[in-house]
Amino acid sequence: MVQTLWQRRGIGERGPRSFGISEARSRLAPDGPAAGSSDDADMTHASDRPARVLIAGAGIAGVEAALALRAFAGEAAKVTLLDPGRRFRVPGTATGRALGWGVGIDLPLVDVAARAGVRLALGRLERVDAARRLVAVSAARTLPYDALIVAVGARAEPSVAGAIPFRGHDDAVALRAGIDDFEAAAAQAGGRARLAVVVPAGCSWPLAAYELALMAQDRLSAELSDVEVTVVTAEDTPLAVLGPEASAAVERTLGRVGVAVRTGAVVRGLNAGRLELVGGGSVEADRVVALPIHRGPGLEGLPADAHGFIRTAGDGSVLGAPGVWAVGDGTTFPVKQGSIACAQADAVAAGIARELGVEVDEPPFEPVLQAVMAGGGEAMLLRADLRGGRSESSGAATPAARGQWPVPKVTGRFLAPFLLGWPVGALGAATPLAPLLAV
Repeated sequence: MVQTLWQRRGIGERGPRSFGISEARSRLAPDGPAAGSSDDADMTHASDRPARVLIAGAGIAGVEAALALRAFAGEAAKVTLLDPGRRFRVPGTATGRALGWGVGIDLPLVDVAARAGVRLALGRLERVDAARRLVAVSAARTLPYDALIVAVGARAEPSVAGAIPFRGHDDAVALRAGIDDFEAAAAQAGGRARLAVVVPAGCSWPLAAYELALMAQDRLSAELSDVEVTVVTAEDTPLAVLGPEASAAVERTLGRVGVAVRTGAVVRGLNAGRLELVGGGSVEADRVVALPIHRGPGLEGLPADAHGFIRTAGDGSVLGAPGVWAVGDGTTFPVKQGSIACAQADAVAAGIARELGVEVDEPPFEPVLQAVMAGGGEAMLLRADLRGGRSESSGAATPAARGQWPVPKVTGRFLAPFLLGWPVGALGAATPLAPLLAV
């Protein structure tokens, strides 16, 4: 019998389970409203009210979970998103934002919550008291819940001292400035530019490195005469998690535009324009961009592994914490990627709806990974079924999909059509796409 990826990692517990949401609604009286709410005063008879579902984290997994709950549970659940930020951004569009490829999704979080039909509470999840069904968002502020979905993501730590870090949208402006300076300096020095993009061991999702390399190659080659872009990765093959077929397609795309790849290379440090590798060897580079090492959120009150990732069963429930589920990059599921996080969110939302007595025809979580790699003049759709190791590449995205950019970067069943419903031009600042449509 072939073991699946999640079975090999020991997180394959599956099957129907009960988490006592109804019992909690009867037992627990409301303990204060969420920020900005004014309609909890009528909840004295807790068993008669909608279930309070609190979603901590308003990234793609959190918003997908909110939309799925609205679809599956309807009025049986009152959904609140808890997040410390004020913007909704899709991580997969950060590379394009940094290097000018298309449109980045950047929306006011309050508008996202309003359009989704859920409430928004500003604050950061700090501690979970599963026994009392409370979360702490500060030393003096708690929020009650009947069901809690933790979607706070992973922590990104710098991996190479002296390199330009790229952890997503927060680093996009600095990366663009760094590449601008690098290009200007190379032009003055005769047109030679050597750029390395590092995928360290412990980077959970390395796609951004390949997009950055492709986009940087396009940009630098347009202005400079001698450009060398190299991806230095700890992976055995480019995007190895996708399997051999998709990995080979990625490698062909890199080769077509002239991006080199050094696989099985773990960086020990950066010294005087040289990336020194563990076990010997080096890669020369005038400038280095490095993806981060990912660590779990390490939340007080929830079980975690040695790296802080929340321990979950196959249905997304948090082990030893009734009424709590976790989805996305902050969990022990080994692949951290948007389509996986959205599929987890859908399965958890369906399970909560069933707990509330709603009939939902939704299959269990199935780890099928879908990703779009942009750069090199095209957008390539990649897909891998992690249950059996099968992977495939569809080649360039269709013109229709490109015309809807950047929504093809979003693979959530509910989130993608939700974003497509926004007014044209409202998703974020656009970069003209005309030069990029010829594949």
